[in-house]
Amino acid sequence: MLLGTRIWISTRFIYVSQASSLMVYVRMKSIRGIRYAYLVESVWDRERKQPKQRTIRYLGRVDSISIEDIPEAYRSDPNVLKFLNIVSESRVSKGHSDDGEGVEEAQGQVEIILSEDNRSIIEMLSSGNVGMLMSIYKGFLERYRRKDVAMLEFYEQIIIPALNEVGQLWLRNELGIAMEHVCSNTTLGLIQMIEEFNSLTNGESRKGDVLICTPYGDLHSIPCKMVESILLGKGYRVHNIAPSTPKETVLRYMEEVGANTVIVSVTLSSRAKAAERLVQELMSRYGDRVMVVVGGRGSEGISPAGKGVIVVRDMRQLLSLL
Repeated sequence: MLLGTRIWISTRFIYVSQASSLMVYVRMKSIRGIRYAYLVESVWDRERKQPKQRTIRYLGRVDSISIEDIPEAYRSDPNVLKFLNIVSESRVSKGHSDDGEGVEEAQGQVEIILSEDNRSIIEMLSSGNVGMLMSIYKGFLERYRRKDVAMLEFYEQIIIPALNEVGQLWLRNELGIAMEHVCSNTTLGLIQMIEEFNSLTNGESRKGDVLICTPYGDLHSIPCKMVESILLGKGYRVHNIAPSTPKETVLRYMEEVGANTVIVSVTLSSRAKAAERLVQELMSRYGDRVMVVVGGRGSEGISPAGKGVIVVRDMRQLLSLL
């Protein structure tokens, strides 16, 4: 155990602390159907010898919170970043920008309807029913034959729409944050099971090495894991260092693995500038020796930084390049 580190364990809490502050997280309160958020921390009450909550700042309505509302000292906290990622995912699905301002509906754009089919998938994800989900995937594999195509269609038609709806349910206070975590973790386990079923490994590469990352502060790992599994099925060797990867780490790891393609996934538009800086550094060091692909919902404002940089709309377009 590190000197100066204390660990408290009880039936409800497990805390690790270097000082009096134990954990920082976002607490929500619902008032007349509208959810409001507070940044709070758990601190150790020496007199009562138990943790207690202390409010750091009132953040406002959940559906309008951005990273600028978070005190700078806490913007890199994993719990805070996870909260912002979920809010952003839900807001974009409903046609709002990351800064909380409403955006006009594009022609033909409609809000996703909670279909019965997607509800059944959500039930499988929330209950951890990977067996039934695997059965659905095997049906896609039988239909499309090719592993990479079957995975792409399965993710695009089944898993991604369900996860988008999970975000909307959470934003409307119809689904708890714990259940959202369960759905996310079930999805990651499902992807791993699909890889094992397809015998996908990082063996000898037939097509080259691909590095997948997200800019620092972007904690969305599921899209990266989906892309990884499909690229393995296409014969690539994949180095997935997502989520939330500092620029220096990406550059250092590039030197180690010598990838000829880098995929930068950006979910939060607030992390677009960090992604741009990473792309610029990659092009400065490697030029046309490396192809850089940028995608994700937060990449809409990113302009190609030069030859060899490609911005894609979605996973289907990304995989059509490789």
